[in-house]
Amino acid sequence: MSFHPYLKRQLRRAGFEPEAADATDPRLRALLEQIDAAYVANDEDQALSEHATQLASRDMAALQAALSAERDALETRVAQRTDELRASEQRVLRLLRMSSDWYWECDAHFRLTQISAGFQRITGFQIEEAVGKRPFDLWPNSESVSSQSEVFKRSVRGEAFNELPVRITHRAGHWLDLLISGEPTLDSSGALTGWSGVIHDVTTEKRAQRELEARSLLDPLTELGNRHCFKLDVTALIDAGKPFVLTLIDLDRFKSINDSEGHHAGDRFLIEIATRLRSAAHADEVVYRLSGDEFVIVSPGATEANLRRVVQSTLAHIRPNSAFDTVSLRAFASAGSARFPEDAKDFDGLLIAADIAMYTAKRQGGHRHFAYSQSLYVEWQQRATLTQALRRALEGDKLEFHYQPIFGDRGTQIAGFEALLRWSQCPAPSFGPLEIVNYAEQHGLAPLLTRWTLRRALRDSTSLLARAPGAYISINLTPLQAVDPHLPKLIAEFIEAAPQMIGRLVVELTEGPTAIPEPSLNEALVHAVNAGASVALDDFGSGMSSLQRLLALPLARLKLDRFLVQGIEHDAPRLNFVRAMVDLAHAHRLKVTAEGVETAVELETLCAAGVDEFQGYLLARPALVAPPMPSQRAA
Repeated sequence: MSFHPYLKRQLRRAGFEPEAADATDPRLRALLEQIDAAYVANDEDQALSEHATQLASRDMAALQAALSAERDALETRVAQRTDELRASEQRVLRLLRMSSDWYWECDAHFRLTQISAGFQRITGFQIEEAVGKRPFDLWPNSESVSSQSEVFKRSVRGEAFNELPVRITHRAGHWLDLLISGEPTLDSSGALTGWSGVIHDVTTEKRAQRELEARSLLDPLTELGNRHCFKLDVTALIDAGKPFVLTLIDLDRFKSINDSEGHHAGDRFLIEIATRLRSAAHADEVVYRLSGDEFVIVSPGATEANLRRVVQSTLAHIRPNSAFDTVSLRAFASAGSARFPEDAKDFDGLLIAADIAMYTAKRQGGHRHFAYSQSLYVEWQQRATLTQALRRALEGDKLEFHYQPIFGDRGTQIAGFEALLRWSQCPAPSFGPLEIVNYAEQHGLAPLLTRWTLRRALRDSTSLLARAPGAYISINLTPLQAVDPHLPKLIAEFIEAAPQMIGRLVVELTEGPTAIPEPSLNEALVHAVNAGASVALDDFGSGMSSLQRLLALPLARLKLDRFLVQGIEHDAPRLNFVRAMVDLAHAHRLKVTAEGVETAVELETLCAAGVDEFQGYLLARPALVAPPMPSQRAA
């Protein structure tokens, strides 16, 4: 048998030949086999151990390599993060140097321990001057950093705070507006060790905000206080219980400057008025511009002498004088005053009282002053009641027309009918057609009256034309009604609803309380003519019915005022004037109507002068329904 090499070597050393083992004693042979098996087993164990050692060495090398790589990566990340933190810190420091913020730290006793460079740039103090001191040591006069301030109270309570407003002074003395944020710093045991935070400088923003707020209280054109400023100031005076006079001023006929010379001229006019009022005011008086052409003066003290002085000075300074630039001061002013606390005890009440007094002055002709009184209030209430009654009457169709015939052919044939307004249920006595129209215009009811006029004339047209086929219907409109942008459409709708009225609707232009620029009036009347109406000029020879209107407006008829008619047969100059006007009108292809004809002699004289049509009590009186008229009348 073959033995393990190590066993062979041992046997040979002992003088025993391994190859002869087969011839030996079986017991020896069995022993040798056991020994051989032990050698073989030993070799196998050793081989396994070496293999295990190799495996373990390879795994340990891999693990060591992995750990080494992870360590290198970790060191790289730590280095990168350190660089990033260092760069971030540098950026923060740069931002703090460039921005309006600064970083601060203090100990538990509020002594500053660290401050960034922004502190010195913003406050003017050196950092060394501040370190070791408390804020109220640096700014003892600033309430916002005192022991009573919100910042200090929150710090004592250990609370964080964010953007609390703080006001301190620069080293040079001017105020700084800041926002401070901070939070407590604690040690490992949770005990308070101090505070840290950031302060943001908002001085520029606050200054801009204050300037913006100040500008918001000024009228940009005149640089007087505006309505909001006026209300704030008056409310403050009322809260303080200080007596004062409030004088409301409204410029008369200012709109005519805007319309005739343009808004630029109107603006310069308002600036001039504001300058005059400001120069006339005493040092303790304040002038405001409320809106448009409305100003107000607030004067401390409510004595009668003070009231008279304010009003006299105001009206005198607005009175026209020499021209400035290209705008002459043609406007006057109406003023109304109210006193606190005698006339009213709150802002709205005072403004209403002054408004009532001012509009009383305006209704009395303008450029005068009224002080508020109980009687004015009663009158105002009555007018307010009348306004509501007129509105209801117009909306409910409670007014009516009385039609007065207009005769042609030497007073023998009906040529037309004039619609004369009546209000039988009017709460005010002696409220005639002119008063109704003027009142409607003054109280914003003119558009409503215009619509009612055309609707009622349309409704009555069938009955009127049945009595006098071929006659026209004349309706009275003021210049303000004539420039109503809806008038052409209303006239077109009138003609469409009554085709028989084509060429038979006459707009009779009367005078009204509102002045309208001639170019605007002319344009509006051209639109009315294009819509299907013709135009007559009423009351020629009085008021605003001038030669300029005769030549400028698109007229078809001219109506002579009764002032020119009555007694004309005994007044040669007047008769000559009428003849000249008739010739002028005929030269412009206008028909002439004489109003107020009351005697046969007047009729004959006017016929001889060339007048075309006649209207008056001699021929017919106004009636609710035009009565049938004979086709022929004796001359």
